[in-house]
Amino acid sequence: MKRSATAIFVALAFTMTACGQTDLAAQLPAPTLTSQAAPSTYTFNFTDPDAFHSACNGELLIGTTTFIGSGQEMTDGAGGLHVVYKYTMTGTYTGQTTGMTYTQSNIGHGVVRVPSSGFVSEKLLVNGKVTADDGSTILIRWRIAFLRDANGNLRVSRINLDDDSHPPIATCQQG
Repeated sequence: MKRSATAIFVALAFTMTACGQTDLAAQLPAPTLTSQAAPSTYTFNFTDPDAFHSACNGELLIGTTTFIGSGQEMTDGAGGLHVVYKYTMTGTYTGQTTGMTYTQSNIGHGVVRVPSSGFVSEKLLVNGKVTADDGSTILIRWRIAFLRDANGNLRVSRINLDDDSHPPIATCQQG
């Protein structure tokens, strides 16, 4: 089980960068657990290469992002899987034009539910910032929700990437 939850989290982490609908009016309902087994706790810590553009000056930033966190898996009385996780996301990047160093600090938490019906729902909330040597800051507020049917088909996709690195929002706090 530990491996499956981490795989779900990694898949969701890579999905975060996709652009989609920005309306989160249809929130996912809270799970109702009739009778659950004892939760299984796990931790994760991995680093991946990353690249994105700064909204402050448009330059390409290249570096690494590290995810450190923990989660719990629970099985309900009907055989459904529920995963709750929280993490910190830190990174260091170099501007390819200016040579400036950028540092990232985010916190996030999410819920993945796989009930016995086969529908999969995922919800992720992230808050943080990326700060450059000159003090300019990109604020990050992500709200992401997905619902997939038993065949894996995406039925609902609500993505609100409220940050300076995703158009049309292109403001920057100058230091």
